Amino acid sequence: MLKACNSKNHLLVLEALYDRPAKMKKIKSVNYKTTARIIKQFTRHGLVVKNRDYYSLSNKGRLIACFLLGKFNDLKPEIKTEFILDKDEVYIQRKDIVEEVLYNLERKRSTLILGESGMGKTTLLKHLQQDYLKNSVLVNARPASNITEKLAQHLSIPLVTTRGRRKRMFELLDDIVRKASEDLIVIIDEVEEATKQTKKIIKLLQRSGLTILGAGTSSQGINFSAEVRLRGFTNEEASELIHKLIKNSGLVEYENELAKIGNPEELKNACEDLLIAHKMGDLKDKAEYKSELKSRQLKKINLVSTYDLVSLGYLLITLRYVFYGQKMYSIGYLLSTVAYMMFFLFRRKRKKK
Repeated sequence: MLKACNSKNHLLVLEALYDRPAKMKKIKSVNYKTTARIIKQFTRHGLVVKNRDYYSLSNKGRLIACFLLGKFNDLKPEIKTEFILDKDEVYIQRKDIVEEVLYNLERKRSTLILGESGMGKTTLLKHLQQDYLKNSVLVNARPASNITEKLAQHLSIPLVTTRGRRKRMFELLDDIVRKASEDLIVIIDEVEEATKQTKKIIKLLQRSGLTILGAGTSSQGINFSAEVRLRGFTNEEASELIHKLIKNSGLVEYENELAKIGNPEELKNACEDLLIAHKMGDLKDKAEYKSELKSRQLKKINLVSTYDLVSLGYLLITLRYVFYGQKMYSIGYLLSTVAYMMFFLFRRKRKKK
């Protein structure tokens, strides 16, 4: 490594690749021929990896860059967030999630926020766009034409030709790819509803070097570099929110049942119902109302997408031969049955779409 970084130019190239992936021509601190020679050395030592026309530091390269450039304090952004409130008064508290998402976006990694309905994905996207991602566009995955039109409006691209004809969707997309800067972030909500055209648009945007931030209950077969799972409230977070929602109302005895509701939207609705019932004088049977709150408590669900289940099915098909070799045929048959059932359910779901 000392041989690879034995000049100032080596450090300049290392610093240029540290912030974000870049094309070789975009590195202006060193001339093109020197940059090509240095990147070739870095690639040979396993410090740089190539993805299409973009070069980025590997994990080994980032670690060495931290030592050589002294950037240990820049590994993760420092985020200060409190409870976030949107128009519908749905609260979320996600400091660790915000940190992880911004950490991935700074490194040009397309990121997907996974979570069940009502967990605050849309609220989180609005918060990120408003406070952190100034050069970004927030769109829904459906319809596909909505993505290109909003991107065109953001980039001041006309929607009609000089002859007055409305541009087609992929004509607009070509103009967007030519005009968009590399720091533009496309935020796509409800990824699970993505159509075939939406998937094509996302792939073309990713190939052009744009970063995608998505949110949904599944990836819908779209390739994302990183996935962040939106968890439910812990008891401490829920208690803090409950104090803000029902403070000075004398309903502390219901706090334990409310704190176990991990879904933010469900928790907000439960607190509102409790306050209304308290004002109307309908809280006569406390035991009955507590049992009703228990029915609202968060149930654990599996957030593995159908495409992940197919991968698991192939793994089970492979593992069956291990048990066949040990003459444990019954376990092998069971694994095969489970795997083929996964394939059947996956194909049936795709046909419905």
